[in-house]
Amino acid sequence: LAYGCLQGDPLAVALLQERIVALGGPILRRLDPSPAFADEVRQHVVERLLLAGENGASPKLAAYAGRGTLDAWLRPVIRGLALNLRRVEAGRKPAGDEALVDKMADLADPEIEYLRSRYRDDLRAAFCESLKALTARERNLLRLSLLGGVSVRRLGGMYRVGHSTIARWLTEARAKILESTRCALGERLGLSRAEVDSLLRALRSQIDDWLSVHLN
Repeated sequence: LAYGCLQGDPLAVALLQERIVALGGPILRRLDPSPAFADEVRQHVVERLLLAGENGASPKLAAYAGRGTLDAWLRPVIRGLALNLRRVEAGRKPAGDEALVDKMADLADPEIEYLRSRYRDDLRAAFCESLKALTARERNLLRLSLLGGVSVRRLGGMYRVGHSTIARWLTEARAKILESTRCALGERLGLSRAEVDSLLRALRSQIDDWLSVHLN
C-alpha cells in the first residue's frame, strides 16, 4: 500500500485515506469532534505523507520501512499533526493561512502600487477575512497549488477526480475569495460596490494571471 501511494496509484491513495479516516476517528474525537476538524487533519496528513517536503525532501511515507504494521506507524503521525493543527487553530488564523495571505496579497504589479500602499492594511485584513469563508478543502487546494506548486493533475490523483474538476474547484475558491474580499473592503472602507470593484479590478487581473499558471 505504501509503495503504491508513493507511485501515485489512485486506488492505493484512496485506501490510505480510508485508513487515515478509520485510525484518526478515536484520536480526533478527543481533540475536536467537529467534522471540519477531522477533514482538515485528514487533508494535512495526506499532504505530509505523499508530497515532497522543502528542499526536495522525500514524502514522509517514504520513511515507513515495513517494520510493524502501517496502521501502527500511521497513528502517531495522525496524532502529531492533529495536535499541531489544534495548537495553530487556537491562534488567530488556521494553519498556513499567513503564508497564503502573503502570497495572494503580493500579486499586484507596479501599476496599482499606489492603491496597494494606501489600502495595504485594509486589503490584508480583507484577505484574512475572506479565508474564513473557504472550506478546508479549498484552503488546502490553494496551499498546494500556490505555495507547493502542485499541478492540477497531481491534485486530481490525490482527490480522485479529473484535473478539470480541480481547476474548477480552484476557480471557485478564487471567486469566493474575491467576493468575500469585496464585501469586507466595502464594510471596512464604507465604499460602494462599484468603488470596491474599481479598487479590485487590477488586483483581480493579477490573480487571474497567477492562477492561470497553476491551472495549465
